[in-house]
Amino acid sequence: MGSIKRNARHGRAGRSSMTVGISTYYEGGIVICSDTRIVDWNGTTFSQTKQSVSTFWNKHLFAVAYAGEDVPAAEMLSSEIVSAAGVAIGGSPANIDKAIKTVMCEWFQSYGQIKPPSLEFIVAHIDANEGRSEILKCQPPSTVNRSYMPTTIGCGAGVIEHHTGILAPRGSPARYYSLRTSLLRLAYFMKLAKERDGQFVGGRTEAVAISKAGSFLFIKPEEMMAAEEFAARADKVLLQFSSQMLSDDDTAEDDLSGAYAALVADRDSVKFSSLHLGPSS
Repeated sequence: MGSIKRNARHGRAGRSSMTVGISTYYEGGIVICSDTRIVDWNGTTFSQTKQSVSTFWNKHLFAVAYAGEDVPAAEMLSSEIVSAAGVAIGGSPANIDKAIKTVMCEWFQSYGQIKPPSLEFIVAHIDANEGRSEILKCQPPSTVNRSYMPTTIGCGAGVIEHHTGILAPRGSPARYYSLRTSLLRLAYFMKLAKERDGQFVGGRTEAVAISKAGSFLFIKPEEMMAAEEFAARADKVLLQFSSQMLSDDDTAEDDLSGAYAALVADRDSVKFSSLHLGPSS
């Protein structure tokens, strides 16, 4: 197994805030987003990556993101979850679920009479042999839910989970969005979470895509930042549109039309140069 993490500046260990992670399917695989803010138990804020990718020799890939009260515990358990799942990938999906549950239960029970920290994980799995993808939402001691829709974890999830329908597949048979469209919409959700739960959600937005072809790609944080800035402008125009539609005053229609045209031009200027290096957009 090979495990790859972004370069990260590590802060102090200890109880810390749960933050936010989002995952969704796109037309070529799965993409995960997470923030980098950690707020320690004493209020100290620092930045740290919360996601990793692991590759196995038999063309299986796992991407994991966590949100939790104890950063070292979350990192350790995420690694053990992927290792256990990697051993089980030769069997049925139920074998993977059982392997993950076993690892989480052992970790949970190791605390004895002490209450374990609250942890949540998004585990994205690609079987490149069969072109199969799946998202698992996991929480100790034994919750493993397979999801076919956008999935959120952390305290910021409550802000965005009711809006994630715009990432869901459309049509019949279901068709997923391109990676670029998915990243733009994920950036919008990250912007919402940072604005509305800014005490605990913040820092850079990191994103990783794993493809059904067996490749993976880390999106540059500066590209996600540019997408979030565009999302803020889009949100402002959407508010103007709502205000206009809920009014008898038609005098602002030309201004709204101009704002929309400018927004379309802005959208086309949001570039994800990272996509030229990895999974198809």
